[in-house]
Amino acid sequence: MTDVSLNGLWRLGWYDGRRGDRAFRGLHEQNNWLEATVPGEIHADLERQGVIQPIAPGLGALAARWIEDSVWYFERDFDLDAAALTDSAELVFGRLELDAAVFVNDTLVARHRTAFRPLRVQVREHLVAGRNVVRVELDGGLQAVSDLPAKGYSFDKAQRLTKRHWLRTGQSQFMWDWSPRLVTIGITGDVALELHDDVARIDEVVPLIAIAEDRSSATVTCRVHLSGIRSGTVSVGIPELAVSAAAEVESGAEVVELVLNIADPELWWPVGMGEQPLFDLTATLDVSGRMRDSRTRQIGLRSIVVDQSPAPDDGTLFRIFVNGLPFFAKGANWVPISLAPNPVDQQLLDRQLDRALEANFNFLRVWGGGDYETEEFYSGCDRRGILVWQDFIFAVSRYPFSVPEFAEEVSSEAVHQVRRLSSHASLAIWAGNNEIGWLGSFAVWPGPLVPAEDGVTLEQVRADHGFFENELREIVEANDGTRFYQPSSPWSDNSADHNDFHQGDQHPWEVGFDEVNFLLYRKMDARFPNEGGMLGPSSLPSLLASLPEGQREFESFAWKVHENEVMAVHAHRPLHALVEKWTGVRLAEVSLPEYAYWGGLIQSEALMEYIDNFRRRPATGAAVFWMFNDCWPTVRSWSIVDWEGRRSPAFAAVGRAFAPVRVAIVERPDGASVHVTNDRPDVLSLELEWGSATLDGSVSTQRRVVEVPALSTVEVEQMPALADPLGTAYIATLREGDAILSRDRLLGGPFAALPWLPANVRAEHGVGVSTFVSDVFVLGVCLDLDGERMLSDNFFDLYPGVPYSVSWDGSEPPTVLFTGNVSAPA
Repeated sequence: MTDVSLNGLWRLGWYDGRRGDRAFRGLHEQNNWLEATVPGEIHADLERQGVIQPIAPGLGALAARWIEDSVWYFERDFDLDAAALTDSAELVFGRLELDAAVFVNDTLVARHRTAFRPLRVQVREHLVAGRNVVRVELDGGLQAVSDLPAKGYSFDKAQRLTKRHWLRTGQSQFMWDWSPRLVTIGITGDVALELHDDVARIDEVVPLIAIAEDRSSATVTCRVHLSGIRSGTVSVGIPELAVSAAAEVESGAEVVELVLNIADPELWWPVGMGEQPLFDLTATLDVSGRMRDSRTRQIGLRSIVVDQSPAPDDGTLFRIFVNGLPFFAKGANWVPISLAPNPVDQQLLDRQLDRALEANFNFLRVWGGGDYETEEFYSGCDRRGILVWQDFIFAVSRYPFSVPEFAEEVSSEAVHQVRRLSSHASLAIWAGNNEIGWLGSFAVWPGPLVPAEDGVTLEQVRADHGFFENELREIVEANDGTRFYQPSSPWSDNSADHNDFHQGDQHPWEVGFDEVNFLLYRKMDARFPNEGGMLGPSSLPSLLASLPEGQREFESFAWKVHENEVMAVHAHRPLHALVEKWTGVRLAEVSLPEYAYWGGLIQSEALMEYIDNFRRRPATGAAVFWMFNDCWPTVRSWSIVDWEGRRSPAFAAVGRAFAPVRVAIVERPDGASVHVTNDRPDVLSLELEWGSATLDGSVSTQRRVVEVPALSTVEVEQMPALADPLGTAYIATLREGDAILSRDRLLGGPFAALPWLPANVRAEHGVGVSTFVSDVFVLGVCLDLDGERMLSDNFFDLYPGVPYSVSWDGSEPPTVLFTGNVSAPA
């Protein structure tokens, strides 16, 4: 078989719906082509050639709206020798966005209307020796659905215009609260012409992995999917482990299973629990003694199960076990990394995944309003030991499952995606959708999915969900029965409320929208919280990128474009009121750096409360928040990493709260208790220092050694009520030898209600490390708002008279920019 790559530069033309169509259909001469890079996306091509301004900063996304209303023509030539014209020639597009008509030598050969499956089409009869022309007519799908109904599918006015429920591509590109509307268009995957003597090939290799209970052996059942087979031999093997198997296949065979047995396997573990060894699994198809096709997939040997046994107190557990050991999920929701995420920017992807590790993540939920991610994403998680929860791409909407063509398309999509991702060790869980089961269960808030005047009954909405509860479950079980399947997220099997805190997984949005009192997290007892959070400012460079010159003021037009809409849709400025209550600062009256600092200080506090609350609860299996990253610059968002991989102000606090060994102080009616969480697979003997510190400078603590079991959380101390709760803080420090593993403090009220003294921070700088100290308690020492340099900590507290060291990179040591003791730079 010979592959002719058609990647590279293509000619690019456009048609606005009325003018230009005849030229690009070859009906008269066309000379003024633009250039398109394949694989690539149209906005990047137009920006590179000066047709449009950059789409992410400022008002660029609004100015580019015309692109999605146009039809785009991609064209290129390729030459074939007569000898190359074999019996079969298949034109293969890895990904097309979105509504495509494909022509070879002016003959229509295929139509394709999904980004979630590749296109493969036989074109042999249309090829000639010599020059050939392939043309793809593409648009974002809006025209194809213009006559299809919007009524009955969503409350959202934006969705009633775009009708995203009909379009099988990333859903958030049609606008979300944190994302603008920017519809991606392009040949965003590889393109090749596959020339071969016959059509026999390997379609996919699905490795089904089982680990013995005592971990002494592993079994890899290699399910090889085939097409066009007349007869031949299929072989599979892992050369590094010296195991292989082979089987003869007969004409018409579509699948063959071969088993590899491995003794004393080297197991793959999530980060923090062990190493991540990966092995190449290769399948080959031989016909008449010649290799016809081969596929190599990288696999890790591990078992993942979800324990849903009865909980000790109420309901059931939802706890992941990896290779028989309990795993606590620490992480956030992953959304597309840019406005045009395909093809992937490998450097940006690596930077974002490295940031997840830096924040002590071991888990990412690929949210159902985004996209099925690229191979590079899942491979990156495989190598880093980050477990992945993958939603199917359906979110917060009804979808037209009653339309046979749509149901057939999404079923094919699901089969393709389940098989495609089956080899990735990091993939732990499939979920049917985001929030459709939950919101579709109610006729009032937090539902319904559609307004009553649309005439869709609640029973119809619930019936729609049968696709997720039945058909989609069957697809997962038939194609990769080793993965756990959850019909929706959140989902509680035996409750009318599918966000029941004592069954399944939860989205604890009781805090974050109208209600922003993050201290309410302290009372939440949930089994697997995997979406909830608090808004906060992005990095300072992201703020500046959002606001062009002349717009750099509070609630300017550009500010509102890059602001999260939730603030305006629900209660009047709840986050502003929250920051003012806690700090005394009015965000509308401060500079951008001050806005970033004070808003970041409050988001830091909220996310630490969220994480610490769920980590300390023995029956809870996760502390996963909304959200990790952004797709464009923002002035305020849910994320802790900005659109270019910079750390947002709340980043360091999340890293502290997710530390592998964490000490947390918990409020009690009669004082406070100290809890230690150990995510390591070993019993630890650590030094605990606990007690209190007054804000004006005195410290009273005790020390003792505590034993902390592996993979557990324990209460280790109780502390009595404080005589002066406003002027005194509970403090705790956990050490392993001389190294500080974790610190925590518990203050007696909102920051603005406490009697702070001037910070007076002193610093001593060494090579790559700085030590800070103050005679008084100092809140929220900020060393950086740009988020570009490596700091081992930021937005940290200083206990009176206790030095605290921070490592850093670069040539210049950090300086104190702000503290929470005063409302001006230190």
